[in-house]
Amino acid sequence: MAANLAAAEHSITKATQNYPASYQTTAEYAPIEKRLARIPGHDSTKATIRYPWVLAETVNAGRRQLTAADFGIPFVSQPVPYDFVKGLQESLRLLAALESRNDLLWQAKGDHDRHYWFEEADEMMPYHVYAPMRWDGHSKLPMVLVLHGNTRDQDYYFDRDDHILAKLAEQYGYLVVCPMGYRPNAGWGTRQSRQSELSEQDALQVLDLVTKEYPVDSSRVYLFGHSAGGGGSWYLGEKYAGKWAAIATSAAPTRPENFPFERLKGMPILVCHGNHDDEVPVARSRNMISAAKEHGLDPEYLEVPGATHLTVLALVEPKAFAFFDAHARKN
Repeated sequence: MAANLAAAEHSITKATQNYPASYQTTAEYAPIEKRLARIPGHDSTKATIRYPWVLAETVNAGRRQLTAADFGIPFVSQPVPYDFVKGLQESLRLLAALESRNDLLWQAKGDHDRHYWFEEADEMMPYHVYAPMRWDGHSKLPMVLVLHGNTRDQDYYFDRDDHILAKLAEQYGYLVVCPMGYRPNAGWGTRQSRQSELSEQDALQVLDLVTKEYPVDSSRVYLFGHSAGGGGSWYLGEKYAGKWAAIATSAAPTRPENFPFERLKGMPILVCHGNHDDEVPVARSRNMISAAKEHGLDPEYLEVPGATHLTVLALVEPKAFAFFDAHARKN
């Protein structure tokens, strides 16, 4: 195992230093796939094991670029968007555990990266999951699906603000999930483009995967997004209203013109915005609140004095979780 790891690390290191030269990663992948083929089931964890090799093939085929445009801007700066050496080490660790009949990811507690094959995009996509450490392993979990803003990725909101999402997950006993949304700027279905459609589908597929893996309480599934993710929360909130017990938006750029407010009647909604937002004018949320009330909705509005587009998130996330905790869907 140690020899295999050393050889694989060397191959991936060479590939990342000299793209597109991932034939080294392909050579290492064939024996990995043979080992995986001998293990029945565990498709979810197998996807994460395969991810570094599949990603290398995707990049070298030109379908993705190793740039922030395709991977998003991480909270902690790094030389390249994806650390192939670290990813490979994790894959081999997971594979060795599977061969010992120990799936380290299925219904795992704590913070972990996950992946799945996105058929519509012909790519392997990442998503980020946090399950509370105090979960007993069988009780139903409330869940929050978090949509990131433009230029960010599935890890960004977990990493920033002293890991506040993990702390809130532990405090409230929630499962928290953030999909990539296909590409950082794809928009969660809010635009008329193929990328936007794939972004929407990615979010829904991740939601489906997680609810099949964990015992999620279907009456307590919530949707939250910031910035473009806030716009996605308005859009996916109304389009799939039957999925959510409540939705919350932060600094959303959504406009009220032609918005189908009637689809959200009866839905608990929390709208948040900083009044010093320097990217999305606070008037956007004020206008949405006014129009929503005109259409018979009763959203709550939290305007945070002095908060900017970046600083408001840490201030409103605790409010959003408290809001969610007060609203379970009545079946």
